[in-house]
Amino acid sequence: MLRRYLLLFPGFLVMSLGMVFIVQGNLGSDPWSVLHLGITNHLPVTLGQANQLVGVIIVITSYALGVKPTLATVLNMFFVGFFIDMIQRSRLVPWCDSVFSGVLFVLFGSCLLALGIAMYVSMRLGAGPRDSLTLALASRTRSGVGPIRTAMELACLAVGWALGGPVGLGTLLSAASMGTMLAFWLRVLKGRGSRARTTA
Repeated sequence: MLRRYLLLFPGFLVMSLGMVFIVQGNLGSDPWSVLHLGITNHLPVTLGQANQLVGVIIVITSYALGVKPTLATVLNMFFVGFFIDMIQRSRLVPWCDSVFSGVLFVLFGSCLLALGIAMYVSMRLGAGPRDSLTLALASRTRSGVGPIRTAMELACLAVGWALGGPVGLGTLLSAASMGTMLAFWLRVLKGRGSRARTTA
């Protein structure tokens, strides 16, 4: 169990790196980052801190709706934002100044984000903050998880855009590619897990 918890952190780091690549592609961000960046326009917080703030609100809301957070949920809520700020402070990822490089950054970032999410999910230690809220709302409304998640992302995109968050080509690219990339990485990690169990 301790090993599984320790293996969460590479997933958090990869997720955070993917988000930074998408944001600094400078073509518009993924829906949640649009919301987080919109918040930074109005509050004295960094992108990572805005991510954490939204995570806290989501976890509290999910708990009120009957879904209790796990330790992994809380770690996700804190460390993804922490790593985002660490990466941006390091200036490891530059800002793009052309559409071509921006498209590459968004696609690469989406691939990394999907990989990080798949790494987290493969540990089976509990849903992330946003997934917890999705499950809570789906249970309360007796709706499917897919429509609820889509409605959540559209809502945070609309609020983020209203707050001045960047919406553009990168937003469309990340939204369109995320599902396919996540499904791919989940298959890859599941296959590796099966081979490891067979070898053991």
